[in-house]
Amino acid sequence: EPLRQRDFVLSMFRIFAARVSSELERQLADARIRDQASLLDKAQDAIIVSDPAHHIMYWNKSAARLYGWAAEEALGLRMRSLLSDDPSVFDVPRQAVRRDGEWRGGLRQCRKDGSKLVVEAHWTLITDDRGEVQSVLAIHTDITARKEAEEKVQHLAFYAQLTRLPNRASLMERLQRAMASCRRDHR
Repeated sequence: EPLRQRDFVLSMFRIFAARVSSELERQLADARIRDQASLLDKAQDAIIVSDPAHHIMYWNKSAARLYGWAAEEALGLRMRSLLSDDPSVFDVPRQAVRRDGEWRGGLRQCRKDGSKLVVEAHWTLITDDRGEVQSVLAIHTDITARKEAEEKVQHLAFYAQLTRLPNRASLMERLQRAMASCRRDHR
């Protein structure tokens, strides 16, 4: 009797084979995604993905180390409220990434414990095949120590180390600004 329904049996085997094949492909794709996500967690930089309204969708382990917020705490919150005392700090980067597709620059931010830090940020707009905005990928590198060293060098260049009074270089720089102002105002 099964031989009389040979077409039916072949059809069932084809359906079964197609389902098994699609399930295996799905499992392989899931494994690839897990592998890629684990690579993002190994990155030294904070990697944050947010939706078009800037609600955090992805927060890697380096972001957790840098800012002190666990992924579970950060997910769903807006970056501007989580990482800054002054939400307007994010206005220029948000506008630039919408306009140009990417933005690079420095941001002053806050950690969970309230301490301040400076990050070098690179934001990239992620779009789908139709050009619709899907998300914003933000990569933040902590440059707090570098900025502090630059400020110290700047201070040493313009102020006497012993007295902390302006030095000759500072006087010359101020004098040049005053002379330029006088030229502009014809004084």
